Amino acid sequence: KQNFKKLPTACCDATIILTTIYKMEKDSIQQSLQEYLNTYKPLGQYGISEIIRLADGKSTNHLNYKIITSNGIIVARTTKPENLVSYTNLADEFTILKLIDKYDIGPKALWIDLENYRCPVLFEEYIEGNALAEIASPAEKLFNACIDLLVKTSEVRLSQSQFPFKYTYTTYATNFRTWKFRM
Repeated sequence: KQNFKKLPTACCDATIILTTIYKMEKDSIQQSLQEYLNTYKPLGQYGISEIIRLADGKSTNHLNYKIITSNGIIVARTTKPENLVSYTNLADEFTILKLIDKYDIGPKALWIDLENYRCPVLFEEYIEGNALAEIASPAEKLFNACIDLLVKTSEVRLSQSQFPFKYTYTTYATNFRTWKFRM
């Protein structure tokens, strides 16, 4: 697991090996997440009362779990065992969420663990609601809120050097292989 930080850009070639190694049923992932939380306590000493698997929506990369603790609700995002690209992009997602944290345009990234769980896991703020992709025909009020968020997002000033994307989309060849793998 520690070598995932050092995966080469041609990491998609190892998909079959890693899929075999990390092939787990989704229920087993939830159970192992509970064991991990009890053992490593990345959330501190807060009691975990429930872990609920959230609908994947259209995500091909991650499994999302709502974790109800004695101190509130958070989300744990784990990589899907069968999707090798996910093993590197959760660290990138954590970095980006930390960069935009002060703009209040996304969930707050709380913690990432790349080594102690079966696969990378990102803990972030839980935001109640539905994904826009799941809403058949958004009301005008929701549409206006989306436009406001897009305007706010476009005002964020980040330079290209701040974006991590170390492994997944840094070159045309890697981008092409990644999307070919996803399709």
